[in-house]
Amino acid sequence: MLPVLSAAQVKRAREIRSVVLLASRYTPWESNCFSQAGAVRFLLFVYGIPFSLFIGVRRDDNSHQLSSHVWIASDRVPICGGRSFDVFSAVACFCYRGR
Repeated sequence: MLPVLSAAQVKRAREIRSVVLLASRYTPWESNCFSQAGAVRFLLFVYGIPFSLFIGVRRDDNSHQLSSHVWIASDRVPICGGRSFDVFSAVACFCYRGR
């Protein structure tokens, strides 16, 4: 379930997405989906913006290994992790309703 945002919240969510993506390019560690989702989740919580955090898995075709992924979406805004609903099966979801 993706929460519906106001126009101001959509603007702020997009700003948060841009800031986290920019910062991830300059961190001295690997900023994978998990670390980016942690930063995004914190900022959305601080600003009181509702969101849904998803944890998903998929099986690789060639190696039959499982891959995991974390992504955050709110309204029609994929905030981090891209548009992952097509590729990964969501196995867990955490929803924050905002203030």
